[in-house]
Amino acid sequence: MSLDVPTAVFTRGASMVVAAASRPASDVPRGPRDFLSARPDGAYTVAEARRATPSAPYVLDDARAHVERLARAAETPREATREACADALRVALDACAAHDAFDGFDAVVVTALARAVDANARGEVVVDVLVRGARRDEKTERDDAGSVGAYVDVANARTRSAREPWDVKYSGWIRERAPFERRLAAWNAANPNDACVECVMTRAVVDADGEIVDHELLEGLTTNFAAVSSSMTNERTIHRACENVLRGVAMDRLDAALRAASAARRAADSESTDPSPPSPVTLSNVLSGVYDAAFITNALKPAVPIDYLIIDRGAAAPPRRVPLPRSRALRARLLDVHVPAAVAHPTAHADA
Repeated sequence: MSLDVPTAVFTRGASMVVAAASRPASDVPRGPRDFLSARPDGAYTVAEARRATPSAPYVLDDARAHVERLARAAETPREATREACADALRVALDACAAHDAFDGFDAVVVTALARAVDANARGEVVVDVLVRGARRDEKTERDDAGSVGAYVDVANARTRSAREPWDVKYSGWIRERAPFERRLAAWNAANPNDACVECVMTRAVVDADGEIVDHELLEGLTTNFAAVSSSMTNERTIHRACENVLRGVAMDRLDAALRAASAARRAADSESTDPSPPSPVTLSNVLSGVYDAAFITNALKPAVPIDYLIIDRGAAAPPRRVPLPRSRALRARLLDVHVPAAVAHPTAHADA
């Protein structure tokens, strides 16, 4: 197999295998989906690592958060569990930094999978790591992305999270999310002018009698989702799922960036009010035009502005396109100094 970027697989207790355009290797997966699907289920994480100079080691962004995610593979994580996860990541990244196949790549994308050993009584885990070279093209990302949409699947809403357990990033989700991916692909094939890069899952909100009174927009298949509303005083409030989702580091950064911008505005404007705490994104508010901006986020797509939502309620109502006119302006004005640019094109749907 020949790849356009260097790709390495590292398994604890085995030697590293590297594939690149000039160095084919049949046992190296093409990407995270193949890597995770070929292995037993476990907890996984996807992150970016960078190096400051060509001879420097790769340093993982938010390493502690990603180690903690991997450690969740053990039912009762211990400090030794976290050390094993951190060591596997460090060894893999150091090996890639020293390998000539990664010359010229200042950033890599890391997919790591941890799975429990035996009955997990001692919190032991085995960690496999996939490392792929990443190329940056910030101008393409920011200027040539075109209109970006998100498909909101209301017709298949659950009463809880679509992911169980929702508080662990587990590799079995790659198989379980297939029905959502098929519906997204079917929509895009039938509606190329309103194609979407992500499917946002929903939860039915029921009253005491069990009647559905609204829907909450939870998260994407590989991303967190947030919407923003603006008050009459131009104060911006972030809305996101507060329960039944695994909130990532990128969402925390987005939240912090909006709050920092609000704090600066309050300091300059005595009439500006304190920001409201995050609240859920509801379908009724989407349809009422309460939100004027929205974003999807993950470790590789820190803040992708969403220009429109496609609301699909199945047989209950025709699909509806809801524009979000201020997403790009908000990204440009408020977030560039707080949220780093992604290494990948924002319209490319991540496969993990």
